[in-house]
Amino acid sequence: TNVIKVKVEKGYEDSTSTIVYKLIDEANNKKAKIDEFITKFARIYTPIVMLLAVFIFLLQYFGLSYDLNNSLNNAFVFLVISCPCALVISIPLAYFSGIGKGSKEGILIRGANYLEALVNTKHVVFDKTGTLTIGKFKVTKINPYNISKEELYERVNKD
Repeated sequence: TNVIKVKVEKGYEDSTSTIVYKLIDEANNKKAKIDEFITKFARIYTPIVMLLAVFIFLLQYFGLSYDLNNSLNNAFVFLVISCPCALVISIPLAYFSGIGKGSKEGILIRGANYLEALVNTKHVVFDKTGTLTIGKFKVTKINPYNISKEELYERVNKD
């Protein structure tokens, strides 16, 4: 029943939620190398398979005089067998799921190409706030727990 006055200092396009939404949208558009390959592969493979299925149907129905049900069944069986679902669908879906799971956990992964780069990661260094930063770090002191410094050096150098 009362009037509330609100002073807006930033527009919607400058809000934190809009910026995060844009970053997530950009992340989904940055494809990994394998994802780009799958997209190119599917553009060529899918029409070829469709044409072959039609060819199988036409050959069996008109050329070999199979009945309609048998010809259609064989064409559909060919489509099912030749479907690269595991390749074409699962790889992009895995990247999308990884980015989505990361965002639910508060981790913004800026693209599938960055997610793919994590495969080769051996060590991750966080600063004192827990954020990943870019910089040139310098170790000033090592305080190992339940292990000697020499043994720690040996383990690190093995990796």
